[in-house]
Amino acid sequence: MDVEEHGARLEIMDLISEYTVSNDRGEWDRMERIWAEDAVMKVPGVGLGRYEGREAITARFRNGDARTLRANLADTRDQAQMSVSRHHLTSTRLTFVDSSCAEGVTYYLVITDAGYDHSGTYEDRFVKIDGRWLIAERTTQVEHVAPDSYYGGLLRAAVTPS
Repeated sequence: MDVEEHGARLEIMDLISEYTVSNDRGEWDRMERIWAEDAVMKVPGVGLGRYEGREAITARFRNGDARTLRANLADTRDQAQMSVSRHHLTSTRLTFVDSSCAEGVTYYLVITDAGYDHSGTYEDRFVKIDGRWLIAERTTQVEHVAPDSYYGGLLRAAVTPS
């Protein structure tokens, strides 16, 4: 690994962390700066779908699609509103396609008021544009969900007909 690749790895790791911290703290302006203009974000499994373009991705967070769903579900389940969410990143594997493109898998674990909530992986493609690494594509895979978690409520709502 040369010095340039080492620096790129550090920048990408910071980018991955920026996503989780911005998400947990509701810092949407910071969140907006991590995506490529034509980025794609996929969130399969909970009815939240596919978002194309930086504007659509950040609108999802700003408009609180998932938060609104969780709040409505908490009301129907006589559950307190979620007041804390902390995404914890564990292992990350990065592979460089070339000097301006990398792919990665990062394991995550989410803690909420319910305790352990859910976990899975972020499957990413990163691109270097104008000297900055950005997320070009992210697929959030949810691999395990605690039964009484906030995310579990989203999953049940996604598979339960209205």
